[in-house]
Amino acid sequence: MLTQEHLKSVLHYNQLTGVFAWVSSPRNGWIGKRAGNSMKSCYVNIGVCGVLYLAHRLAFLYMKGSIPKEVDHINRVRSDNSWCNLREVTHSENCKNMPEYQNNKSGITGVHYNRQNAKWYAYINIDRKKINIYYGDDFFEACCARKSAEIKHGYL
Repeated sequence: MLTQEHLKSVLHYNQLTGVFAWVSSPRNGWIGKRAGNSMKSCYVNIGVCGVLYLAHRLAFLYMKGSIPKEVDHINRVRSDNSWCNLREVTHSENCKNMPEYQNNKSGITGVHYNRQNAKWYAYINIDRKKINIYYGDDFFEACCARKSAEIKHGYL
């Protein structure tokens, strides 16, 4: 199990930039160089003692001494591990800060058109439950219903 003490002995974390750099390394020439690689998902991972860790989780270990169950990137940029961009959240809170799905055609998260019924639907997920908040003919009303529900339930 990686400890804060051991992490600080091998890596330095710049909390303004979110970049980790090697303080000591088993490989020659790595000291002072940036640690980690970007993954396909855009998260940064860093290998420490033969184990890969996500950089945002290491940032919490470095700063607070423990790794939370879930970490949210406030600005939704997965490679931005600056300390002011990270926050410990519950799963439900983390889901509230998700970006719009790529296959979304309405342009508004939680609003879609049902061709079969020729109606607009608006919904929101609260505590892993889908709550329908609008069903009707007006796209604008569906969008307003969704935005109102986001404010009511604390979405970012």
